[in-house]
Amino acid sequence: MHAAIVWNPWAGRGRAKGIELELRLALEAQGSTCESWPTTERGSAARIVEDCAPAFDRLFVIGGDGTLREAAHGNLRRDGPLPMAHLPLGNANVVARELGIPLDARAAIPGLIAGQPAPFDVLWADETLVLAVVGIGFDGEAAALLDRARRGPLQRWYRWHGDSLYGAVGMFTLLKPGWRRLRLRLDGTDLPGSYTGCMVSNMRTYAKGWAPNPGANAQDGLFDFQALRPSLLPNTALSLVAAARHKPLSERLAARGQGVLLEVESRATFYWQADGDPMPPKDRMTIRMEPGVLPLVLPAPVPESSAGGDEL
Repeated sequence: MHAAIVWNPWAGRGRAKGIELELRLALEAQGSTCESWPTTERGSAARIVEDCAPAFDRLFVIGGDGTLREAAHGNLRRDGPLPMAHLPLGNANVVARELGIPLDARAAIPGLIAGQPAPFDVLWADETLVLAVVGIGFDGEAAALLDRARRGPLQRWYRWHGDSLYGAVGMFTLLKPGWRRLRLRLDGTDLPGSYTGCMVSNMRTYAKGWAPNPGANAQDGLFDFQALRPSLLPNTALSLVAAARHKPLSERLAARGQGVLLEVESRATFYWQADGDPMPPKDRMTIRMEPGVLPLVLPAPVPESSAGGDEL
């Protein structure tokens, strides 16, 4: 194997360099060769992957879902994408949970070296690649507030316990007045009424094991969506409970379905997020399915003695 490694130096609170070294040693022990590049800023993973030489057999990405999504974007711009293996070092690690990759990145190494790629669907939110989920409305604004909080005066809180900060930001967002009303058009047909939020899922997993669209499957060529009907506070609270329990929300509270093209618009700008990363607000967008274009490596079972220990 001739492997390319792209790693985020800030991922895992600085543990990515140690994982990168472990991966290189494991590849070299099996007679493989590799080349490695650290990311330098947001968006650099896409450029690194797109510029990789065509001779590589596999791409290993060390970081969170955001780094993986950027690398996948660059990979799909290549003339023939490389099989991608993800060593998770993020906060939520949604894609790793979906694919059954061990959340201990060091323990994931043997299975990903031995694993084989399978074709997966992706979403495009206008020109933004999405692997797992697009959240519009409440979820998008909560992601934006969390991003500002963890980069600003509350970054110590985030480093101490990111989950509790997310909960506090979510509650603050939930209690805000003046929610935007969204109009939706699915596969060319207008959905009746207006909505206060929408989750469009390529994968069933969201956050740390929640499932707002428990039927979503990244290999069926369709996305699943849940659009909340007006009365934001109770509907959103119930949707969070349902997602935590992996249960579909009642049709009385939300419109649900599947499709390949969703058009969203509003009279005012709305917040949205892609795979947990906040994006610039918009007043309209199109989400479309592109089936089976991304080769993601599924981990192979490995003997327990080869599984590794705690992260470095």
